[in-house]
Amino acid sequence: MTKAKPTDKLTTCQAAKVLGVTPARVRQFACYEGLAGERFGRAWCFRRRDVDRYRKQREREKAEREAAQGTRRRVTRQRKAG
Repeated sequence: MTKAKPTDKLTTCQAAKVLGVTPARVRQFACYEGLAGERFGRAWCFRRRDVDRYRKQREREKAEREAAQGTRRRVTRQRKAG
């Protein structure tokens, strides 16, 4: 088993920068929305690959929602026009 590199671990603030959100939101992700992390007292520590994976998952979900909304808008406009 290999040791984790120092850059493989992120603080809450570092994870927030990667995700483009506030540190408070990162803690919410960890507590309620499935972002994997370890808690040490009041502090959190995250693996870089987990944060990257979570970011990609959120981007994919956002793209799917936007695509679905675009489809609904086209259908609504067609009905109004017809």
